[in-house]
Amino acid sequence: MTFDIDVAKSLGVVAAAKAHCSELEPIRAAVRHTVDDVGGSLRAGPVFGALQFYGDDVLLLDLLALSQRIANVFGGTQAAVAAYVAGDEQLAADVLRNARSIVDAPTFSFRLDKFRARPMG
Repeated sequence: MTFDIDVAKSLGVVAAAKAHCSELEPIRAAVRHTVDDVGGSLRAGPVFGALQFYGDDVLLLDLLALSQRIANVFGGTQAAVAAYVAGDEQLAADVLRNARSIVDAPTFSFRLDKFRARPMG
């Protein structure tokens, strides 16, 4: 089985997705503000209690969990791309070593930097 990925595009997609997900924090702040505003208007009673519970224990926790899961996805994707690149580098180094053992040519070389991911800005 052969795999071939575009490292730069893969990391670019992760960077773009991270940028979109940075919008979750303002949403969390807005939900917190709305729950507090409505709770301040109600001040007490069963509706106030239900709103506080729903806001604190459902909405905000779900948003926090979503942020953490997204961070895990990004971390896993970046780790998978890094492992892919490391595998390519190892494969290239193995091929180079084997080629040198067959062809007695110490000037024979291979550019490993071709396989290295370049940092995204």
